[in-house]
Amino acid sequence: MHFKSLQNVIWNLIFYKIILVRKNLVYELIRNDIFNIEASDKFDFINDLLNSNHAALKHAVTSLVSVISSTLKGVEYLIHNNNPSIM
Repeated sequence: MHFKSLQNVIWNLIFYKIILVRKNLVYELIRNDIFNIEASDKFDFINDLLNSNHAALKHAVTSLVSVISSTLKGVEYLIHNNNPSIM
């Protein structure tokens, strides 16, 4: 196997490992109801976080919403009861 081919295989393995880790992270966040959406049947907690005056908190929550919405199960979680208010 040529070095270039081996390098491509290694990069592909790393890429798929990252995808798998991200997917597992999303499933774990949903399972733990990170935004308290399923337990409360509301979006109050996440809306309070997003309406905070702290820029770093808004950035972190927005990034987390982005990661969660990267999977179908995550999108379903964020539109709980067909409420797309977070999306």
